[in-house]
Amino acid sequence: MALRKIATIGNPVLRADTRALTKAELATPDIQRIIDDLVETMFDANGAGIAANQIHESLKICSICVQDNPRYPYKPNIPLTILVNPK
Repeated sequence: MALRKIATIGNPVLRADTRALTKAELATPDIQRIIDDLVETMFDANGAGIAANQIHESLKICSICVQDNPRYPYKPNIPLTILVNPK
C-alpha cells in the first residue's frame, strides 16, 4: 500500500472521463493495489471518501468511510465501503 498524491480543484484529471472495470479486471492484483492505495490515502487525509481519479487513476472506483471523523462530526458512521462502477 502507498499514499498517493491527491489531485486538487482545477487539476484536469478531475474532469477527464473515467472508465468502468470488468469483473475480470476487478480480480487482478493491480486493481486491488489501487483500492488499497485509495483507502490508505483517504484515511491519511482524514477524508470521508475519495474517488480513484483523485489519486490520478481514471477508473470508476471510490471509497467511503466515516468512523467518528473529527472533520465530519455531524456525519453518521459509515463502514468502509468500496464502490465499483457506481451509477
